[in-house]
Amino acid sequence: MIKSSYSPEAIDSKVVSKVFVVRDGKEVLLLLRPEGIPHGGMWDLPGGHILVGERLLDGTVREVREESELEIEKEDLVPVYDDGVLNYFFYADNWKGHFRRSHEHIDDAWIKLEDLTSYDMGSRYNKIMSKFLELYEGRDEDQSG
Repeated sequence: MIKSSYSPEAIDSKVVSKVFVVRDGKEVLLLLRPEGIPHGGMWDLPGGHILVGERLLDGTVREVREESELEIEKEDLVPVYDDGVLNYFFYADNWKGHFRRSHEHIDDAWIKLEDLTSYDMGSRYNKIMSKFLELYEGRDEDQSG
């Protein structure tokens, strides 16, 4: 094996992964981005950039842990949407831990599913939120029939 001083932890890729973290089947965790950064002042989902050389699901789990201290198993991530290139969205309603917001955000809220679309997450999320709600609300039908 060739050793290298290259550290993938130091370089973010352009791939972004976000998670709709669902509590009790009724609420989703949102985090408020601070002003002065891209999409500042808008609500966001836990997640972020996958590191160069990192597997998508490993990076997704890591990002959620860093931003919330919640533990999600890779097997519990359910695909919601991806553009096939740079953006991936999942939901997880099976997680462990006690939520604690990281320094990367200035506020947090557990939002009722029916109120999710009333939060300013930017137009980039409109289609994705609709897809998540349709998928999540239909999951019981899929399991029963």
